[in-house]
Amino acid sequence: MTVYFDMDRVLVDFAAQAEKYNILKRNQRVNWIKVFLYGEKFWSQMNFLYLADYYFRMISMYCAERNISVKILSSVRLKSGKKGKLNWCRKNLNLEKKDVILVKAAKNKDRYAEENSILIDDSIENVECFEAAGGNAFKFEKWNEITFNEICRKIDCVYERNRN
Repeated sequence: MTVYFDMDRVLVDFAAQAEKYNILKRNQRVNWIKVFLYGEKFWSQMNFLYLADYYFRMISMYCAERNISVKILSSVRLKSGKKGKLNWCRKNLNLEKKDVILVKAAKNKDRYAEENSILIDDSIENVECFEAAGGNAFKFEKWNEITFNEICRKIDCVYERNRN
């Protein structure tokens, strides 16, 4: 069994990084040329979303007790983005390269959908696609005790269903 975490707006504060680097256009869309020019540091120096580090570690411990894998499943097109996100995961989550899956487009996350997998993602489209492909998903909104407990219940439900 595997629990996959999205990064942007689930673990890392993409909005704060966008503001810090002034990469939003007037229409509030990301200026990817600027992101490209900033390179790897744009991605590798992001801050955790509020409480994300605490709850990621709590969920990781919860999963470890049940022998459940915890991985990152995030999308990024830029080569520098892949390198930056990987470095961020190594530094901040202590994850090995094999536990960080970076796809070019969010729609490709469904390739990892299995009946014994869970995706934690902020995008309803990604959640729906993952579930349509046979996986389980949790629509993330914000970190708090309620979210933590709901994720643990989801993990338990999938874990028990697949043990039988």
